[in-house]
Amino acid sequence: MRFSRLIFLISIAGIIFLIFLANTINQPKTATVKEITHSSSRTIITLEENQIPLILFNQKPLSLKKGDKIKFYGYEERYKGQEQIIINKIIKITN
Repeated sequence: MRFSRLIFLISIAGIIFLIFLANTINQPKTATVKEITHSSSRTIITLEENQIPLILFNQKPLSLKKGDKIKFYGYEERYKGQEQIIINKIIKITN
């Protein structure tokens, strides 16, 4: 009887943990491109909605232009005292 209660409580705790984990996983963000700057090793995208630049390293040339709506996955990082978002994946939604 006690063993079955312990198993039940561990199962409930596991389910709660999985729900918490699912809510903290990196969710995609949507934004509008304001400006794009290319260099040999990275692309910097400035957004209309946010002052924090998006950084893409060693990517193939993007077919993005000012006004395009994008969806992106990434994480915030601080570099030389400035906030930036390092992009893992970017998807063009519209022109």
